Amino acid sequence: SIEALRGASRAFHPEVHRQRPYVGARAVAANLRRLMQGSGLVDSMPEKVQDAYSLRCTPQVLGACRDMVAFATGQVQIEINAATDNPLILIDAGPAPEGFSHDPDNHAFSAGMFHGEPVGMAMDTLKIGVAELASLSERRLYRLTTGSLSQRLPPGLARKDRPELGLVLPHTTAAALVSENKALGWPASMDSIPTCEDQEDHVAMSTTAARRAAEVLSNSRRVLAIELLGAVQALEFRREEDPEVVLGAGTSVALVAAEQALNKLDDLDTPSERIMCLEALLFQEGLLQDVPDLVPVGEAP
Repeated sequence: SIEALRGASRAFHPEVHRQRPYVGARAVAANLRRLMQGSGLVDSMPEKVQDAYSLRCTPQVLGACRDMVAFATGQVQIEINAATDNPLILIDAGPAPEGFSHDPDNHAFSAGMFHGEPVGMAMDTLKIGVAELASLSERRLYRLTTGSLSQRLPPGLARKDRPELGLVLPHTTAAALVSENKALGWPASMDSIPTCEDQEDHVAMSTTAARRAAEVLSNSRRVLAIELLGAVQALEFRREEDPEVVLGAGTSVALVAAEQALNKLDDLDTPSERIMCLEALLFQEGLLQDVPDLVPVGEAP
């Protein structure tokens, strides 16, 4: 999308992101530089001073999303390798800490290790990060489909040689899914209701948090697929404008993969089928394996 919108690369300069060195932001900036390396569309408008937030602030927004995913991953890794029994039976617990006393022959510890707060908060954090990923995606898609904002792409990305609405309706779907994510975004781990004669007087609602996070993830995948469809069509228009235009090292790989996937559909395919096709492609392992030096989530460049 950044290439199709003729974005400016100055916002992704490594020295810029050393001045505010969030791990996620530095990684996103590094990945964008790698993916768009060699592009003839990026920086093709030297008179442009700056892009809209949805383009130039990509490292800040997606970097924060990456950091939240890394945090949630770490929490879940601890949880699935932890004891959550109540009571815990510790035969070799040893004596009570200094200043405390308890029966050394009682090996049962009712310590509430089942409490879901660590995972509940992690799922709420994950949900917020993924929802922002989709929110930023919808803003880029809006620019791609809005003639006055797209650096002269056709309004709606509709072709003039045949009657169609282009990406107008798919964008509406993306906007609806982003709004649904907002409704799901209220942190479930902030809620609590007492039970069991007030013995269980504070709970984490972590199952609710996890279920909502799964819904947000599903919605966001669809939003990203719709944006990818828009970006593919936008780059097709750019190549029609200039058949010799060179795309970025990663963009060109992704575009070929997207076009190959879409070409497997028949001539009567619906927008929904095209979106679902690209959604499956987006989460296909190894999509960008031919692009070296991309920074994985949780790692610094």
